[in-house]
Amino acid sequence: MTFQNIRVLCRSGIQTAKTARLSAEGRFSSSKDFQPEAGAPRRPGSSAFLAGLSLIAALSLIAPPRPAQATELAVPANAHARSFGDSWACDLGFRQSGEECLAVAVPDNAYPTDSAYGSGWKCNFGFEKDDTTCLAIPVPKNGFLDASGTRWRCDRGFIRSGERCDPIRVPEHGYLSDGRFRTTWECERGYERSGDKCARIRVPENGYLANGRDGKAWACERGYNRAAGRCDKIMVPEHGYLVDTYNGQGWACERGYAAEGEACVALLVPANAHLDDGGNDWTCNTSFRLSSGTCVAGQ
Repeated sequence: MTFQNIRVLCRSGIQTAKTARLSAEGRFSSSKDFQPEAGAPRRPGSSAFLAGLSLIAALSLIAPPRPAQATELAVPANAHARSFGDSWACDLGFRQSGEECLAVAVPDNAYPTDSAYGSGWKCNFGFEKDDTTCLAIPVPKNGFLDASGTRWRCDRGFIRSGERCDPIRVPEHGYLSDGRFRTTWECERGYERSGDKCARIRVPENGYLANGRDGKAWACERGYNRAAGRCDKIMVPEHGYLVDTYNGQGWACERGYAAEGEACVALLVPANAHLDDGGNDWTCNTSFRLSSGTCVAGQ
């Protein structure tokens, strides 16, 4: 049945009921006093009973079904129904035991947690757990609680020594330095640490101050090599050139030459061979192999 047919049926039932009421009151005299709407189906009889049946039948087709009444959840004291599912959970500060919620014994300077495991409480900021109590964390003079609230550190300029903060003794030509884990001291440029003092760095001739990754306080100028606390001039042979290295002789040979002792000697490249990528040695051509210092055919 379409919605249009239902609407027509409802109007027909209402008009039929109206006709029955007017007839009972003596105010309905002829068929002219009531004309059903065009297109309305003609229903036999004109009693209120038939009208009511028509109206009820129409409404039953469009009225939504009533949902079944859900069973009420039994929530114990100190608990609340969960926002999802059909269950309940204990309030903060209580823990489930069977079908009830029992209070968690929270000591002073602590707060309850919603964890189902462990003690069910944690200590406040600045306190630490000691069995079933929370004790204040003792902070020494010149110390402070860090952001975690569970341990202390020393102020800048002080260093931890057992359970106290002792002042850092900065020597002459030294300064406070903030390390990764604590404050310490370092020496000014031109000085190096020697025990608890800063000693002046002795830079040799043709050398300069350097904070090298190798821990050395000084290095030699280009063209000089470090040797026994001094900088010796690098003697570059013919067909050689300076190279910047931290070790070795400080020079290399040009392409086509190889180092032999303190000299660069010309390479003698045999037939069916060529210089390698470095240019300071040779190798056999493809399809040739090395044999007694020469390149012979065959793999």
